[in-house]
Amino acid sequence: MLKKYLKSEFNKNVLTLLTGTTIAQFILLLISPILSRLYIADDYGQLATLMAIVSPIVIVSSFRYELAIVLPEKDSSAINLLALALILTLFTSLLSLIGVIIFNQSTHIISNNFKSSWLYFIPVLVLSIGLYQCLNNWGNRLKKYKSLSAYRISNSITNGTSSLAFGILKTGVLGLLFGVLLGNIIGLLVLIFTLLGSINKLWHHVSYQKIKLAARDYKIFPLANSIQATSDAFQINGVIYFMSYFFNSTIVGWYSFAIRILQAPMNLIGAAIAQVFYQQASSEFNNKICLQPLVKKTIIKSALIGLPILLILLIFGPPLFAFVFGENWREAGVYAQILSPWIFLDFIRSPISQIPIVINKQKKLLLFSIVSNTLLVLALLYGGMIAKDIKFAFYLLTISQSLYIMFIINWIYKKSKKDVVHY
Repeated sequence: MLKKYLKSEFNKNVLTLLTGTTIAQFILLLISPILSRLYIADDYGQLATLMAIVSPIVIVSSFRYELAIVLPEKDSSAINLLALALILTLFTSLLSLIGVIIFNQSTHIISNNFKSSWLYFIPVLVLSIGLYQCLNNWGNRLKKYKSLSAYRISNSITNGTSSLAFGILKTGVLGLLFGVLLGNIIGLLVLIFTLLGSINKLWHHVSYQKIKLAARDYKIFPLANSIQATSDAFQINGVIYFMSYFFNSTIVGWYSFAIRILQAPMNLIGAAIAQVFYQQASSEFNNKICLQPLVKKTIIKSALIGLPILLILLIFGPPLFAFVFGENWREAGVYAQILSPWIFLDFIRSPISQIPIVINKQKKLLLFSIVSNTLLVLALLYGGMIAKDIKFAFYLLTISQSLYIMFIINWIYKKSKKDVVHY
């Protein structure tokens, strides 16, 4: 049975990435009950607020050209896309540093308890995560899944041990911030070390003219996908923005902790499936192979994997959080219980979400995303301004986003059958 499973290159690659992801997520989950007793909800709330600023900048740090690295048929073309993405990431990081210097006295807009010195984490995080995104797609193109697994494990170990050490020293939110930062930096160094040979081998193909040509050929990414990505970032971080405005950082902390725990088991397998799926979908598309069977198989696999986790959270969410993380985190378990259907459906959507990029249907998806964001804003505004009840806002959020995601899954499935224009 196992030999038959491993005969599939898709399954073999997923298993390679899954091994690294499993170890990485297991480390974080293992120490989470300790961290939840070393840090308070307010600490996680402040961390979530900072990362909500970092995330949208990171997403557009290379103008989305990093996603195009997987697509060209020739490595000599892809290496110029990598060079372009790296240059743009450095440029964006520098811009974010200038922004921090200019606006570092305006933190009262973010949160009353937010310190201006924390803003200097932003450019370093943008640089380290942005460079990782570029190299991650390069490794995915070359199927260097052991290298990508090494990144995840080293990131997780460094993040976990650093957060633990700083927590024992009672450093508060700074401990969590340094944990995230050090994890990203060490993981990035590991990835650079393992992929540098493949980059050096092809670097002689890089030239200013070829970089310009690559930027022109894949201009759809900054023109359409950057807007789409910013819209997606708002979906992820918009909840934090509104919660920080309407509610205190403790509630934000409960929410961010709940999402972190909810996404850990989902990301455990989902990220590995998504990465291999994108590479295989790009390859099949270039070879004029219908993508619908691959999409269908991935949807079914994701649903079967996520369903048991969904049921556990729906039935045992609050008492499970209280038992594992401490009674102070029971409320986070309530939030997890309410939000779990949304996270489950998003887990199914996530691996196949790159299909619009592969088949060049990004503009249509952007329109759908605007509708989703409108629903998100309305749900949070009603919950925060009128009902003044965060749980009610979460119920509205889960219902609206679940309906949207089901529509998107169906749309992607149908579009994956049709012939589309290649880049």
